[in-house]
Amino acid sequence: MRDLPLLPPLVDMERALAEMPPALVFLDRGADRAQDSAGPLSSPLESSDGGRFFTPACSLSTRRDLRFAAQVSLAAMSCYLIVTGLRWPGIFTAVVTCVIVGQSSFGATVQKAALRLAGAVVGGLVGLLAILLVVPTSTACRRS
Repeated sequence: MRDLPLLPPLVDMERALAEMPPALVFLDRGADRAQDSAGPLSSPLESSDGGRFFTPACSLSTRRDLRFAAQVSLAAMSCYLIVTGLRWPGIFTAVVTCVIVGQSSFGATVQKAALRLAGAVVGGLVGLLAILLVVPTSTACRRS
């Protein structure tokens, strides 16, 4: 059987779905506590039962995930500082691009980066063509 191009994303999705139950275990604990209490619902941060703030999947042993999160955060903060330093709010999408491109697998990261770059190039070319072709035509119509 030959390899299908959809196989790597499906394997990645299967891995992510398998990691969800242990990562979301804190949601069940909060639902049980809400049913037991007769008072209004409170934030898990305000509870005094000593519950963990982070999910059980978050620990210092997940160095690869922590390193990746630090890299994405550093890239987003660098873009934010550049956008703020240049006072150029129109390019704020660079910060969003850093977060969008930061996917869970290398293949997804490269694909998203290529799509964002291609979209920016095509959008810039369409804008340039509009300036070169439409603006002179509309200016010539006003003169006559």
